[in-house]
Amino acid sequence: MMKDTSEVPLPRTPQELKNISSYIMYKCPEMPDWFYKLVAAVRKPDLEFFQHVVEEIHRPIDALQTRLSKIETPTLIIWGQYDKLVDISGLDILKKDLKSIQHIDILDKCGHSIVIERPYRSAKTLMKFVNS
Repeated sequence: MMKDTSEVPLPRTPQELKNISSYIMYKCPEMPDWFYKLVAAVRKPDLEFFQHVVEEIHRPIDALQTRLSKIETPTLIIWGQYDKLVDISGLDILKKDLKSIQHIDILDKCGHSIVIERPYRSAKTLMKFVNS
């Protein structure tokens, strides 16, 4: 577990978003500066929420596992094969403890940003799940 979540990359500015993009994506497309400005502006009101998510992710794994077994809602997991933020090995924990998994889709040639890197495939998978 990380004690200091300030070590976790939580981009807040357009430049920080641009810098982290090449890390979180399998193959980062060239994005115009206005895109990063827009994303930073949209994220700004929710930075406290994102910080909370980062802290939850870095809690001891036992805390996560005890919660997984309580989830009963049908669950879809879409994961980028080359996700560097949340390693794909975490899928083994989910498979073991999350009994509500209905479908798992591992996207090849994809990192953490599945809707940017593989928009058609992630949308198709999501729509198929919702309509099933």
